[in-house]
Amino acid sequence: MTARLAATTIPSSREISLTEGYEIGAEVEKERSAAGWRRVGWKLGFTKMALWPAQGVDAPFWAPVYAETMITGLVSADGLVQPKIEPEIVVGLKSDLAPGSGLLDIASAIEWAAAGLEVVECHFEAWSMSAAEAIADAGLHAGLAIGPRTEINAEEAMALARCGRCSSTYSSANASHAKATARTS
Repeated sequence: MTARLAATTIPSSREISLTEGYEIGAEVEKERSAAGWRRVGWKLGFTKMALWPAQGVDAPFWAPVYAETMITGLVSADGLVQPKIEPEIVVGLKSDLAPGSGLLDIASAIEWAAAGLEVVECHFEAWSMSAAEAIADAGLHAGLAIGPRTEINAEEAMALARCGRCSSTYSSANASHAKATARTS
């Protein structure tokens, strides 16, 4: 968290566990919530299965997306550390998902899909870090721009879910969906 506050990089130690990474990420979220930031969705990281063995993981990680990181205009790299832009598939949920939900339940909960661009940043030298360190570094998330939304049905959502090569950021259609798993305004 020191590197994040100082807007600098540090070497990777690769010595923290996934649990510790999520605990540090939760501290970042607590600080942001205390500063008035509002979580509006979730992102998935490390979605390329081919990278999992080298990272010692068997699933993507998740991290919060905030109203304050939604991009609606020009983007400035001022204050970002090693920024990059990644293409994303963004989906909106019409209903909550229970932990351990299956593919059909997930597909049935998707209301819309859109192309997106995520601005990511990394506080580890040369982008060299473990999955746990990426989680601790706020999931590498710095900003998200979402293109026009297209409503999709469960069959289309299943096809999207099965693509296997897609990086995903999850959010729901809008803040009026009470208790949605993830929201955008």
